[in-house]
Amino acid sequence: MFVLDLCYNQIKNLPASFHTLNQLVSLDITRNQLTQFVNMDGWTKITDLFLSSNQLQNLDLFHISESCHRLARLSAGYNKIQSDHQKWSPNSKLQQLYLSGNVIKSMSFDNLQNLTVLFLSENELESIPQHLDQLLPMIRHLDFSCNKLTNVDALQQCTNERILSVNFCLNQVQDAHHYKPNHLLTEVTSHQISHKDPNQLAPHQSLYNTKVNSKWAFAHSIGPFRTSMEDSMVINNDITINDNLHLQLYAVFDGHAGENTAKFAAERLQPVVVNIFENKYAQLQTIDAQCAEQALCEALETIDKQSEQFSDGCTAVVVMIVNKNTCVAVNIGDARAVLGNVDGSVMRLTHDHKPSDPSERNRVLELGGVIIGGRINGYAVSRAIGDHFCRPFISSKPHTCLVDLNYGVHDLLVIACDGVWDVHSDLHAVEVVNQCLRENRSGDEQRDLFRAAQRLMGSSICDRSTDNISVILVKLDH
Repeated sequence: MFVLDLCYNQIKNLPASFHTLNQLVSLDITRNQLTQFVNMDGWTKITDLFLSSNQLQNLDLFHISESCHRLARLSAGYNKIQSDHQKWSPNSKLQQLYLSGNVIKSMSFDNLQNLTVLFLSENELESIPQHLDQLLPMIRHLDFSCNKLTNVDALQQCTNERILSVNFCLNQVQDAHHYKPNHLLTEVTSHQISHKDPNQLAPHQSLYNTKVNSKWAFAHSIGPFRTSMEDSMVINNDITINDNLHLQLYAVFDGHAGENTAKFAAERLQPVVVNIFENKYAQLQTIDAQCAEQALCEALETIDKQSEQFSDGCTAVVVMIVNKNTCVAVNIGDARAVLGNVDGSVMRLTHDHKPSDPSERNRVLELGGVIIGGRINGYAVSRAIGDHFCRPFISSKPHTCLVDLNYGVHDLLVIACDGVWDVHSDLHAVEVVNQCLRENRSGDEQRDLFRAAQRLMGSSICDRSTDNISVILVKLDH
C-alpha cells in the first residue's frame, strides 16, 4: 500500500494504466489541470482522494463511492463539477466531503450516514432536503454558504446535537435572523443577521450590519478537524480620537491551548489603543508613524501583562491604518498580514515567529530553551501573547512594519491566522481573493468582498488546512 502526492503541478491527463494502482491508499492531485479522471475500478483500498482546484466537469460520485468502497475523504472543490441530483452508493463509507466551488444545483444526501463533514459552499443549490439530521446522523460541520438558498428551514429543524458548525451566509435568505441554532453549536455564520454592532464579534458567530457601507470583510471556520473555535477578530474602521486623528483597526488573535487569551485580547484591544492615543496624542495636530507604531506596541504589551490570569495563549496580527495614509502592522507569532498591490505583486508586513526560523531558534537556545520536534514546550510558535509559564523562551516582543499607503499602488490587505498560511503562499492567497472579485461583480462591493473571504477560507479547507481559520480582507482606497 502506498501514498501518491502529485499536487501543485500542471498535469492535464493521467495515464489509462493509473487504474491498476490497486495498492493506492491516498492520492493527492490538488491544483493541477485535469479535465477528466481515470477509471477507479481497481482502487479498493483507497481512503483519501484529493482532486481540488482542477478543471473537472464531470465526476461520477456514485461510481466513486461504489468502486472505492473504503473511501473516507473526498475533496473535489473548486473544479467545474455539474451535478444534477447525483446519488451515492449504499456501500459508501464517506466521512468527509468537500465539493465547494463547483456548479452543483442539487445532490442526493442518501447513503451518506457516515458523513461528519460536508462543505458545499459556492455552488448553485436552491434548497436543502428536509430531515437533514436523519439523512446525516453523524454530521458535525455543514457549509452551505454562497449558494441560492431562499430559506434554511431544514437547518432550523435539525436537532442533531453532534453538529458543531453551520455556515449559510451569502445566500438569498431573507429571515436568517430567525434561525435558532442548537445551543451546543460552536459556530453559526450568517451574514444576513442585522441590527448588531459589527465591531462586537463573538468568536463563534460572524455578524455585520448590512447597512454599513464599508470595504472590509471577514470569514472564519472552526475547521473540520477541531472541536472548538479558538480564534477571535477585531474590526473597526471608524475610530475617532480627535478631529485630526482617525484610526482603522483590524486584528486576528489565534488562540492555542484554549480561547481565553485570544478572546480577552480581542475585547481589550480597542479600549487600550484608544486610551493610549487619548492620553498621549490627543493634543497633537498630527502624529507621525513612529508614534503610532509605539502606541500599538504599548497596547499589546499592556494586554499581554493583563493576560497573566489565563493559562493559555494566542498569536496576534494587528493592522492599524492612521488617517488613511499610514499602515502600521504588528504581529506576535505566525499570524500574518499581506499587502496586495495593483500590479499583482505582494508584500508581507509581518514575520513568522516559529522555532524553525534561524533567528528565533538561536534566541531560544541561547536562553537555555529546548526545541523538540520543531516545538517549544509543545507549541509551534516562539512568540505569543500569554503563555507566561513558557517565558522567556516564548516571547511577547512584536515585529513591526510601517507602510506609507499609496492608493495608486496598494490595493488589498489580507490578514489571517496560520490556518490560511499553512496551505497558501502570500501570492496565492491574494490571487484567490482577486480572482473571486473578478468573477463576482454584484454591484455590492462589500458582499463581493465577503464572498472573496469565504473563497479564501473554503480553498484553505479544501487544501487540507487542519486548523481554525480566520480571515479579514480590507480593500484600500480613499
